[in-house]
Order: sequence, then C-alpha cells, then structure tokens
Amino acid sequence: MLPSSSAKHAPIYRFLARLVLTEIDEALIAAIATPAVLSLLAPLAPGLREYVRHYDSEAHEAAAEEFTRLFVLPSGVSPRAARWIEGELATVGALLSQRAHHHLLQLGREIDSTVAGKLPLDHVGLLLDLAAASMGGPTEQVVLRELVLPWAERFGAALCQQANSPVYIAAGALLQHLPTRTLPLAT
Repeated sequence: MLPSSSAKHAPIYRFLARLVLTEIDEALIAAIATPAVLSLLAPLAPGLREYVRHYDSEAHEAAAEEFTRLFVLPSGVSPRAARWIEGELATVGALLSQRAHHHLLQLGREIDSTVAGKLPLDHVGLLLDLAAASMGGPTEQVVLRELVLPWAERFGAALCQQANSPVYIAAGALLQHLPTRTLPLAT
C-alpha cells in the first residue's frame, strides 16, 4: 500500500503536468522564482537559480525549442506513459487510457478539448493533472497506483538525462521521487 498523501502535493503534480503540456513561459518562471518554490526546486537542478534570474527572450526561445525537442520530436522523451511501462505500447496505452477515462468520470471531470483534445489519455501531463485533481480524495491512492507510479521514475530519469534546462531537470528529479513518495516538499 502506498503511504498516504494529502492535498498539499496537488500543486507539485499540477506543476509537473503543466511542464509536459505547455512550453515554459514568463508566468511559470515567475512562479518558480518565488522563494518557497525556488528553495524546493534549486537543490534538484544545478543552475536553476541563475536560469530563473537571467530568464529573457533568448532563454524563452531556447525553452520553446527544448520543449519541442523533448516532448514533440520522436527522438525526445515520449510523453506517452505507456512508453515507460513494460509491455506492448498499444495494449498498455489502451489500458491506461481506459483507466484514465474511468477516473475522469469518477472525479466528474472532462478533458479540456482546447488543450488536450488531441492528446492520448495516457499522456503524462493529463495523468499528472488527474492525479492532482484526486489529491486528498478517496481515489487518490488508486489514481497514483494505476496512472502515475508505473511510469514516473523511468520517465523522470529520461527527462533528467535528455534535458538541458534546469527547469526540466528539476521536473525529472521530482518525478523520480514519486514512486517512493518522498517528494521534497515543505510540510
């Protein structure tokens, strides 16, 4: 059985989901630059403090290119959770998608078609967002066990290995902590 969690972890899951679903922008950098967030993330990624401090239009363009390289191009870090779980991609993807749909219905949520309408239901960003929505609720442990923990550590390790941006490196490090539930969060 997984250790119990709480709603206080929901923001970190939303942060991780956002990084895989959309490019880094100035609003995200501003949120990371807050002392509470920066103190949590900086130990996970060398150079994060400097990156945030010197973020400018050139860094923004590089971040957009890195998002594409990591999550859109085939040679990057596939955002399909099924890719990071043992088994045949189509079979595992279908099972994850079925489970995600079930949990979406249980939580009374629908996929925002303007953002995710064309994404597979086993997209890691969607699964992380679903996990965030379940935090503190009766389905939290099942959602984590079925939809996040099977792929998080391997995906996080690949992200750390392929990323250049300290923001993505910190995200990868956080994802590697999820299976043990030792999130480096303030209490």
